[in-house]
Amino acid sequence: MCNDASAACSAELIFGTAVKPRDFLYVYIGYFIGGGLVLDNTLHLGRSGNAAALASMPVQATSGEMCSLVDLASLAGLEDQLRAASDAKHSTWDRTGNWEFPPEPLHAWLDQAAHGIAQAVIASVCVVDCETVLIDGSMPDAVRAALVARIEREVARLGTPGVSAPSIQ
Repeated sequence: MCNDASAACSAELIFGTAVKPRDFLYVYIGYFIGGGLVLDNTLHLGRSGNAAALASMPVQATSGEMCSLVDLASLAGLEDQLRAASDAKHSTWDRTGNWEFPPEPLHAWLDQAAHGIAQAVIASVCVVDCETVLIDGSMPDAVRAALVARIEREVARLGTPGVSAPSIQ
C-alpha cells in the first residue's frame, strides 16, 4: 500500500508514544533512508506514493561533491565503511540493540549522515513549513540520539535564512 518509510511513518503516527505535532517530517534511516510527510495529523503519500522520498534528494557531501542523500545516510553505507575499516564483518542488523563497532567509522558515518540529513531537512522545511522533524531508524537509541544531536548542530551551522528552523527530535 505504501513504501517502507511511509509505512514506518504511519506506524509512528498511529502507535508512537511521543506527543507529536500536527505537522512533521519523518526521517527513517534503515538499510536505505526514506521519509514520510504528516500534515494536519494525516500521512500524505503524494500523487505517486513518493512524498518525502528523501533517499533521492540531492545533497552536497562534505567533500563538496553532489550526491543523493542515500549515499551519505543509509545503514548500507555505514556497513560499507565498517567493512573498509576492519577485516571483521560488521552488521547493523544486530537486534539486541548493542552495536559494538569501531568508533572511528561510526563517528565518521554519523557526521556525514547528519551533514546530508540537515541539508534535506532545510530544503524540506523551505517547501513545507513543518515545525518538527522526527528522526527514527533501525539503530540503538544511543546512536539515534547522537545522530539527532549532530543534525541539530548541522542545521544551526548551515542556517535557515527566511524560514524557522524545525525542532529535531
